[in-house]
Amino acid sequence: MSGFAQHWDKNSNFGARVDEWFLNLFPRPKPFLYNGGGYLTSSFIPTLGTMIFGLIAGRWLRLERTNSEKALMLARRD
Repeated sequence: MSGFAQHWDKNSNFGARVDEWFLNLFPRPKPFLYNGGGYLTSSFIPTLGTMIFGLIAGRWLRLERTNSEKALMLARRD
């Protein structure tokens, strides 16, 4: 890909560069260059955030409120 879409190329974005730097700080038989599956070590941060927000939303949906009140709670931007 080229232009702005290049940010999402596998093994050629900011997260891949961070992994290359970070994982080579530890002793290894050979230098870390890239992950064949395109996975990133730092991707656990947004994954945890998504999971925690899902848990919060699930707890709100279990409250004793009307469906419209629940929808307003989830859509509210305070």
